[in-house]
Amino acid sequence: MRSLLFMHATMSAGYAAYNLEEYPKSETYYQYVIDSANDEHALLKSGALLYHALIQKEKGERSTAKKEFSALTMQTGYPFIAQALMEYGQLAYEDNELETARKTCERAVRETQEKALLVKLHLLLGSVYHDQEQFGKSAREYASAERIALTMSQRELENREVILAEARLKQGISLHQNEQYRDAIIELSTFLGEHQKDTRKDQALFWLAESYYRTDLLKNAEEFYKQLISDFPISNRREESFYGIAWSQFRRREFAQSSQSFSKLVKEFPQTRFATDAMARKGDGHY
Repeated sequence: MRSLLFMHATMSAGYAAYNLEEYPKSETYYQYVIDSANDEHALLKSGALLYHALIQKEKGERSTAKKEFSALTMQTGYPFIAQALMEYGQLAYEDNELETARKTCERAVRETQEKALLVKLHLLLGSVYHDQEQFGKSAREYASAERIALTMSQRELENREVILAEARLKQGISLHQNEQYRDAIIELSTFLGEHQKDTRKDQALFWLAESYYRTDLLKNAEEFYKQLISDFPISNRREESFYGIAWSQFRRREFAQSSQSFSKLVKEFPQTRFATDAMARKGDGHY
């Protein structure tokens, strides 16, 4: 019978290999613990089972991984139940099994008080609800992730700033899509102020401009559409931003400017889906 110290060493070797992405080697260590553990090693075996499933996921054996995570979630008293539920929920989400993902993650939230895990679960639930077009619930989940992350240090929450950026941007978008435009303006402005080097800044500018447009703050909307076009010459939001500028001007009855802006839209995007509308609005501006 192997000593507890030896089993701990084997687990450590498995973890080291896992972090080095040496998955077959890591799997061998964890499988040894699973096969050799006795009652004294019960907690180590539980950890080995979790990592064994994680390795299957990393190897691309998604079906096997899902089966192993599912089996762990059904074990009575399994000590890492919330982690297993989250991993199963993530795989279900990636497979577009949205209801399964939602129910699994909601159960995981009830099963844990670990803040770092709760942040990840709320982010995942936010994505699930967003894909289900339940935008109000999505925004609340992202807000929960943000709120918890703000109480934690970088040491307590790995990639804290990345997580905060994700929560703020997606919360702002969900708020806009739930027609909570003023709340969206606050959250998207926070994102832009706190995460100036984020590569998704153009998306935040677009949704911020859209939120200002929806609240009839048309000059503000125009300014942010223009900033997006100026700062991000290859953004996939440029076409919509040209269109937004033209409409912001049109609604302020600045018809000469709006006509020019509609022309710029058609010139830069000859196949634009807004072409018919742009030509009609150009004509309207002359009356």
